Amino acid sequence: AYTISVTASNTDLLPDGEINGNITISVPLPTGTSVDSLYPWYVVTVDNVKTYVEELTKVASAEGMIAFQIGHLSDIELLTEQPETRAVANVTTSGSTVTPYTDLAEAITAAGSNGGTVDILVDGSIDIGEAEFVINHDVTINGKGGTIFVTVVKGTDEKDTGNIAFNVTGGATFTLNNVNMTIDGTENANFAANGYDGTAFNVGIGSKLVINDSTVLVYNIERSTTAGGGYRASFEINDSHVTFQGIDGNAANGGNWTIKDDSILSLENVGSYGLSANSITTENSTIYASNVGYSAIYAYKSIDFGANTDVNIENCGTKLPYISEG
Repeated sequence: AYTISVTASNTDLLPDGEINGNITISVPLPTGTSVDSLYPWYVVTVDNVKTYVEELTKVASAEGMIAFQIGHLSDIELLTEQPETRAVANVTTSGSTVTPYTDLAEAITAAGSNGGTVDILVDGSIDIGEAEFVINHDVTINGKGGTIFVTVVKGTDEKDTGNIAFNVTGGATFTLNNVNMTIDGTENANFAANGYDGTAFNVGIGSKLVINDSTVLVYNIERSTTAGGGYRASFEINDSHVTFQGIDGNAANGGNWTIKDDSILSLENVGSYGLSANSITTENSTIYASNVGYSAIYAYKSIDFGANTDVNIENCGTKLPYISEG
C-alpha cells in the first residue's frame, strides 16, 4: 500500500481526492509478483473500514516496476485479486468533500439530505430495489452507461397510493445526466382494483426535474410524474428519450414542461391523461402518444409546439368525454 502526494515549496500540487488530470505513478514490483498479477486500486479507509473506489489503469512500465495512472491522489493498494465489494458511487458536496458509497441508495439519500453530485463509478447495471427518496437539496446524478433499476415502495393498504420514488421538494433541482433509469411500480396487494400504485417523480413548489442526455423508462405504475408545486413545478427534458408505459392514471399530472434538443417523449397505454400540464413548450423533439384513455396532450395554460416538433397520436381519447364522478 502507498500514500502518494506531490508537493512543491510546501504546497500540495494534487490535493487528496481532487481530480487534477492524469499523472503516472511508478513503484517497484513487490517480491514474487508480476505486472499482470496485480490490480492497482484507489482505496479510502473510514473508521477502519476500507472502501475500494476505483481500479487504476496500468501503463507501460520499466522492468521490475509497475506503473499506473491516477487523476487524484490518496491511498493506493496493489491487490493480487479483485476486491469482492467496491464503491458504486461517489458523492461530492458543495464543500468539495468526496465520499464513496458501496450502496447507491445510501449515496442518493445522503445527497438528497445535504445536496451534492452523485457520480456513478461502475458501468454495469445497479438494482436499487424499493426506493422512496426525498430530494430537498440540489442533486445531480452522473451516469456511466449501466441501467439503474428502481422500484416504487409498495403500498400498505387500500388508501396508500401515494408512494413516490423521487420526491423533489423545497425548491431543489434534481438532475439526471447520461443516466439510464428504469422505474417500475409495485402492485398494492390490499387493493387489487387499483393496479400498480405509486409515483415515479413528484416535483414540489419551486422545484425542478431535469433529464439530460438520458434514457428513462417508467412503467406499470399509477402516475409517472406529479406536480405537487402545480404551476410552480418544472420538468425539463433535453436530448433524452423518456417513456411512460402502462400507466393506470395520468402519465404526467401538472407542472411546466420543456422538451427540446432531439428529445423523444413516449406515452404508451395510459389509463387517463397523457402529457397533462400547466404549460408545454417543445423544440426539435418528438412526442408519441398511443392508447391514452383521455386526452393525449392537455395543458391548462398553453401549448407551444416550436420548430421541428413532431407529434404522433394514435388511438387516444377513447374514454372521452370525461364524466366527473364528483
